[in-house]
Amino acid sequence: MLGVIGLEKCFVHKVGFRYFVDLHVVVNGDRTVRQGHLIAHDVENFCAQQSTDVSRVLVHIDAKRETATAMASSKVLRVQGYTRQ
Repeated sequence: MLGVIGLEKCFVHKVGFRYFVDLHVVVNGDRTVRQGHLIAHDVENFCAQQSTDVSRVLVHIDAKRETATAMASSKVLRVQGYTRQ
């Protein structure tokens, strides 16, 4: 997705038959606040369109100055107790 250089955290909560998604996406730290908001809306809309079972998507923007390559090699993704390197 344009502007997103990484995923810091992803939480999915099941509520009844629906899912609430909470994401922390990483963007370049030189982006403006307005650009960050636009990226967040793009990510929210994209995720919501992937499944009719997704009820809500909340996107947090984390600004980093590291390169995407450095981040990818040093981060671990944790999703509800599942760890993947």
